[in-house]
Amino acid sequence: MQLDIFTDLTVDQFHNYQSEHHEKDYVLVDVRLPEEYEDEHIAGAILMPLGDLTERLNELPDDRDIIFYCNSGRRSRVASLFVTSVPFSQKKIYNVLGGILGYFNRTLPDYPALEAVDLDGSMEKLLLSAMNLERGTSIFYKAVLEKTGNTPFRETIEKIARAEDAHARLLYNYWKDTQKKAPSFEEVYESLIGDVIEGGKRLDEQLVLLEDYQKSSPQALLEMILDVEYAAYDLYSAIAEKLRGNTMEEAFLSLAQAEKHHMQLAAKAMR
Repeated sequence: MQLDIFTDLTVDQFHNYQSEHHEKDYVLVDVRLPEEYEDEHIAGAILMPLGDLTERLNELPDDRDIIFYCNSGRRSRVASLFVTSVPFSQKKIYNVLGGILGYFNRTLPDYPALEAVDLDGSMEKLLLSAMNLERGTSIFYKAVLEKTGNTPFRETIEKIARAEDAHARLLYNYWKDTQKKAPSFEEVYESLIGDVIEGGKRLDEQLVLLEDYQKSSPQALLEMILDVEYAAYDLYSAIAEKLRGNTMEEAFLSLAQAEKHHMQLAAKAMR
């Protein structure tokens, strides 16, 4: 790769890039301070403060494009220059002009809720806890459908709800490989409590929010669905990052990609 060459992306170009690329094609890196990231960050971004960057280059993948952002685009431009000065990657390096200040989609507070899944246990436990998220989200969307009735965007919600069960089945197929004799998908799925939804929020708390949003407006309800899917995308991206190099990394990147598609469906329904 030619040294000292990186590409600036406007916010519109960044959105287009995200829409046109699979999650396994790139990694989004926030080079601000931890407290800035915790206060607000773009979903799917990993935190790597500028001051730590040169010492942590080995943590960045060499087979994926790298997109840097900061608050305004200044620190991320320096980060882009740093990494293009070290020929560790054959992929492209990008800098988001305007940073998070120019990012007019959604941002998230706090860190991804990794405590919602069992990352410290066995792969079997990780997959079961991820399936439990899908179960909880499926229950949530069934409640949404019951509350909303025959709305113009009902078909969109039904598509998203069906996908949650399909995601659980995908995770089950991986889980099944960890068992000598696995029970059926239906037996495992129905046995899960589903007390937490994707993104890490408790199901009972989300159902209380549903009551409030449902009384407000269809727009507010779609906003809530976007929040759920955005947090799910953030969480699955963070899990994939934790599993980098593991055989399960691609599975969670695929789930993150699917959540991104759900956000696009909800956004279109807002029209």
